[in-house]
Amino acid sequence: MTQTTTETKKKGFSLASLMAILLLVAVVLAVFGFMGKNDALKANTDLTAQVEELTTNLDTANGTIETLTADLETANGSLTTLTADLETAQGTIDTLTANLETAQGTIDTLTADLETANGAVDTLTADLETANGAVDTLTADLETAQGTIDTLTADLETANGSLTTLTADLETANGAVDTLTADLETANETITLLQEELDALKDAPAAVPAANP
Repeated sequence: MTQTTTETKKKGFSLASLMAILLLVAVVLAVFGFMGKNDALKANTDLTAQVEELTTNLDTANGTIETLTADLETANGSLTTLTADLETAQGTIDTLTANLETAQGTIDTLTADLETANGAVDTLTADLETANGAVDTLTADLETAQGTIDTLTADLETANGSLTTLTADLETANGAVDTLTADLETANETITLLQEELDALKDAPAAVPAANP
């Protein structure tokens, strides 16, 4: 539409210029009719110079119009491109705005989760301190127990040595007991025999004393 308006203005300007030229020609003819030949020639020369100047100005104006028309078309193309770019940018802005809102929601959720996690960390830190105290106590108890174990181990080694000695003594004593048992059995058998002989003597008649001569 802009191009059509420009072409119409261009045609109108050219027609007006043509009418001005025709008017000048008519004036020239009128001058020839009422003036002398010399004056008419002078007037014709002046009018021709004016016509040439007007023609030059008209050509210059037409060139300017063509340049401005081309510049306007270029500007219109740039405007169309910029309008499309603006629409694209606006769509991008809308998308980024929606993404930002989503990201902000995610940030809020993560912030709440972080606060919860920090609370859990504080609780676990307190529990860890308590556990470390218990570990220290148990470590001290373990060291005490280890000392007791070392003492008992030494006592056990001493007791084992005594046990070994006592075992050997017991074996020796058992040997002596076995010997004494055998001797006791032999003595018992001897006692039994002697008791039988004694009993036999008790049961025998008394002997008659021999007569004196």
